[in-house]
Amino acid sequence: MHSLQKLAGQNPGFDHDHLLQFDLMFLEADGYRGPAIHQLHEQLLERLERVPGVRGATLAFMGLFTGNDFGHQISVDGSRPKPSPEYSARGDLVSPNHFAVIGQPLLMGRDITAADANSVPRSAVINETFAHKFLGKANPVGKTVWHHRDHPEPFVVVGVVADAKHNSLREPATPQFYLPFFEAGGDEPSSASFEIRYSGNPSTVAAAVRAAVKEVAPSVPPVEIHTMNELLGQSLITERVITQLSTAFGLLALLLASIGLYGVMAYNVASRINEIGIRISLGARPRDIQRLVLRETILLVGVGVALGLPSVLVAKPVISSLLYGLTALDPAAISLAALVLSVVAVLAGYLPARWASRMDPLVALRHE
Repeated sequence: MHSLQKLAGQNPGFDHDHLLQFDLMFLEADGYRGPAIHQLHEQLLERLERVPGVRGATLAFMGLFTGNDFGHQISVDGSRPKPSPEYSARGDLVSPNHFAVIGQPLLMGRDITAADANSVPRSAVINETFAHKFLGKANPVGKTVWHHRDHPEPFVVVGVVADAKHNSLREPATPQFYLPFFEAGGDEPSSASFEIRYSGNPSTVAAAVRAAVKEVAPSVPPVEIHTMNELLGQSLITERVITQLSTAFGLLALLLASIGLYGVMAYNVASRINEIGIRISLGARPRDIQRLVLRETILLVGVGVALGLPSVLVAKPVISSLLYGLTALDPAAISLAALVLSVVAVLAGYLPARWASRMDPLVALRHE
């Protein structure tokens, strides 16, 4: 639960409130080819800007929290880098004013603009991690970098943005660069994710956006629009299920432990009725009898905790893979677990202790 709270509280690096996203996928299947795709994207962006409640619209090839990821080999001198994750970065294509619309802070330089469609070499915005990893402490703006897929292509850095998460709140900061989506004479992707900054009711704006898409692209099937908060929530489904199952099984284990402990202590008291009767006859007070039984209960719990803690070390690799922001040996979580178990155990042992303290000594001495 602590891990899920830390994960849900992560800042994705952009303003996820009042942000909608929808995808236009594989436009060739809807009858669009070459320049028609470019024209559709531009017309749709222009039309979305005029939708009531829309404060800004942009698009990207991969989008946010869509599960898409494309790596490029990177070099700063044009040479072919080694095929290693150490020399790779995530690349994306974005439209003008992309970072202003999604609320990803610009730290240096400028955003992608419409003029970058004709720039040679290509203009690019990089993130903080890219700048630190490949360009060191020097001012990255104006530097030329090469990215390699089929062949090396240079780009000039025109801006630096803060790191942002694109597929998972768990993912660490990775090097990323962003090239212009619209490029004169370039091969434009047939798929794109549109991000829309809005104000007001999201359902009303989403309905107006669907109508705008239908108006510009009648042959395209109805688009599925999500708020960015929904997409962030969906990225945590696995963690939420694991947390719910862990909580349910943990409570079940705690219930079984308390029932078992109660049974053991009740049997222990029943087998010592004569001893308890003698103690009471010799002057033992009710609270002395309660302490006697509860002391044994606490001793059992102490032995159980002492045996249980090493099991955390054994299971550490499995536990660590399910956590975020804390370790499998998190002192607060382990201390709280031991405390809860101790409190429940004392409550489970209290009933037999109370019964023993109220026992009639004459009845106890005659008990066989």
